[in-house]
Amino acid sequence: MVDNPAGMRVLATELVKRVNDETRRIRLAEQRLDRFEADMQSLENTIASQTAEFKAQLESISKGIKSLSDKLTLLENAVGRIEKELAKRATKGEMKQMESYMSLMSPITSKFVTKEEMERAIEDRMSKKY
Repeated sequence: MVDNPAGMRVLATELVKRVNDETRRIRLAEQRLDRFEADMQSLENTIASQTAEFKAQLESISKGIKSLSDKLTLLENAVGRIEKELAKRATKGEMKQMESYMSLMSPITSKFVTKEEMERAIEDRMSKKY
């Protein structure tokens, strides 16, 4: 040890200075660690809230897709029923054919002959043959 009180004082001062310097470094490290922990906590909270929001949005989208799927199924069923009904109906060509048959049988557009006109026509033909 040092026998000299002045040397002891210098040594004590140097030790106090070193202890104070190490204490300051430890305090700075603790402050950085505290900030890091606070940042991590903030990041964890943000991630948790965003995850909850994404889950809610995903659920909403899922419900929308389910609703659209249900509506599409209903539309497909309706189209199937309409196709069956249309298969039972007459086509355009069939309607034209029916129209021509009807016009042949229509008393308004057809020309009918009376009994006397028919007898005269028969007589005319018979007289032309002989």
